[in-house]
Amino acid sequence: MFFVLLNTGHAAEVKNITSGQSGERGFVQYDLVGKLGEKEADVTVFLEIGGERYPAGKLSLSGDFGVKVKIGTGKRFYWDFLKDFPAGFDGEVSWDVEASGGAPAAVAPVPEASSGSRIALVIGNASYKNAPLKKALNDANDVAAALREIGFSVTLKTDAGQDEMEHTIEAFTRKIRKDVTTLFYFAGHGVQVDGRYFLLPVGKEIKSVIDVKTRSVEVTVILEKIVERGGRANFFFFDTSRSNPFVGSSNSIQKNLNAPKNSIIAFATADGKDALDNSGRNGMFTKHLLLWIKTPGIDIEKMLNRVRLGVTQETRGAQVPDISGNLSIDDLQLNPK
Repeated sequence: MFFVLLNTGHAAEVKNITSGQSGERGFVQYDLVGKLGEKEADVTVFLEIGGERYPAGKLSLSGDFGVKVKIGTGKRFYWDFLKDFPAGFDGEVSWDVEASGGAPAAVAPVPEASSGSRIALVIGNASYKNAPLKKALNDANDVAAALREIGFSVTLKTDAGQDEMEHTIEAFTRKIRKDVTTLFYFAGHGVQVDGRYFLLPVGKEIKSVIDVKTRSVEVTVILEKIVERGGRANFFFFDTSRSNPFVGSSNSIQKNLNAPKNSIIAFATADGKDALDNSGRNGMFTKHLLLWIKTPGIDIEKMLNRVRLGVTQETRGAQVPDISGNLSIDDLQLNPK
């Protein structure tokens, strides 16, 4: 468990402390209340991990700390923990935030940066220049919200370019440890060419097979980066089409896209097929995924079989999700409550 210990001076007082995570950064928010006429207070920040103490000058911090912090509500500082501890860290963690001559004021929990048991990366791309999608952002936001409800620590990215996707995936993999369960979800355009499967970023013009291979993110790279970290289990959900829009290139999927060890891969549709649209808020696959994802106590393979059945029945066989599993853990549940 992480804690924030906030100390303030005798004149200023800290109230209404909250904490959380915004993307790849942790944060602490508080109100700094002063007596009549006070406008500023000096605030000193220290991080303590397993008994070792780090001053603010040695950390990647930004925001409301240091000299002359203005009295007011909604004071916040951020910690870019992946820059300071790219391989993670062990031990009890606490923040000590002091104003000159202060005494302890309050304690508030801060989410774990890298040692949590279940983490998810959710990406939704919709604002494609030539072929925008209506539901990808709804899909990503709704899946992220559902995962948070069942206890996942979620990183959500929307309308991400190639560099942002690659950077975010790299940062996400650095959080994975042996006791961590990971989930990767993507909603957006996907292309399958020459036996390889790619996720399309926004902001790139894709007109040829070469463009796909150089301006997209390959699924096998994502699988390899996440699986090689040796987490407890890995789930990959792709709500995209799997067709090939380019004449003259192969459309057969490579064999190593079968689920790696301790993993499940779920594609919204079958090899070489398009994901169908519908009149609702979400895409067909995500619609049925959201019906089951929060169900307490259901085994994930059984859950995904119900998703596949629901999609197949609603589309009368026109769209059949493709699910590949290679789990060595029995009765693995997304929502074990």
